[in-house]
Amino acid sequence: MKHMLLRFLLRHMLIGIGIGWSLAGLLLVVDYQGLWGLISRSPDGVVAMVLLLAGFAITFGSVGMGLAIFSLDYDEPENRGGGRRQMVRSWLVRLMQPPPELRPIPVRPERKRR
Repeated sequence: MKHMLLRFLLRHMLIGIGIGWSLAGLLLVVDYQGLWGLISRSPDGVVAMVLLLAGFAITFGSVGMGLAIFSLDYDEPENRGGGRRQMVRSWLVRLMQPPPELRPIPVRPERKRR
């Protein structure tokens, strides 16, 4: 089970990195805001390219892993006690219910003091 989860996360991370590098490549090909011209003419262009690709890899790889984690189906064990989770769940259920019917409350005006 542990290795399956790691493979699952690694696969989604690599998919995210691939998407990120594809987007970075697209930005370079269309020369968005003169990015390719800036990198190709700079003496430190290799460093700039490595930093650009690393930034896109970290960002999109993390997004891919996050989407993978949030897409997992979670089944709660049936024999677990409720505790705080059940308290929060019941609070959320009450929060999502429509409010009770509102009724006006009679209020007497205060007398002005002299």
